[in-house]
Amino acid sequence: MKYWFSLIYVFFVLAVNSQANSGIIEYKINVNSDYNKKDVNKVGAMLNESAKYVVQFEFELLFNQNNESLFKIKDNLLVGEEETFASKSAKLFSGAEETYYLNKTLDLKINERPFLGELFLIHSRFNSIEWHITKERKAIEGYVCYKATAVLKKDKTIRKDRKITAWFCPDIPLNQGPKGYAGLPGLILELQEEDIIYYASKISFSKAPITIIRPTKGKKITVSEFQDYVLEKIEEFGF
Repeated sequence: MKYWFSLIYVFFVLAVNSQANSGIIEYKINVNSDYNKKDVNKVGAMLNESAKYVVQFEFELLFNQNNESLFKIKDNLLVGEEETFASKSAKLFSGAEETYYLNKTLDLKINERPFLGELFLIHSRFNSIEWHITKERKAIEGYVCYKATAVLKKDKTIRKDRKITAWFCPDIPLNQGPKGYAGLPGLILELQEEDIIYYASKISFSKAPITIIRPTKGKKITVSEFQDYVLEKIEEFGF
């Protein structure tokens, strides 16, 4: 009897691994309820207006059998509309104009990011986050997910620590997720970064290989170099 249980377990693991070789995860966005309460002044009112645009964005995470993934916006509903401060802020807050490429085999992350009319390819390691995994769990799209948290320390351009909360699924053995977050023992199906929440709305596995094209257009730069460039421009423009 023990032999049969072991055999069933092996078949289960193989089935899960085979279905997770390639696929597309679609994500939608929500805004933390506290964010909508920031309406006590004009700045808060503008933030609330941005939130109306943020929730319109949809993203997708493509992954393949080569330990690669690509996270990008799926459908920009603002195309063709007149840009406003609120819509531009929404793109900035949600990362709608950015693309994240991950390659675990090469220990590589590339953040394709426009800034002041230039396109940058910000290179870093596959995962540089120290996750704290908890026993707290919940179901997302029918999958049991576990909660993990991390703190991103303040840097040259961000003046305060940021708390990150991720819900990952061990049954989908892909240690990647939205916005370039990685390193957990399972796919991240929900991610909260500050007031923005990315959550999986559709999970599609593919038996056919998915080709992911690594971003190559733009100026190659490190995270530290990009931060220095941002500070240089802030000083140049007198902000």
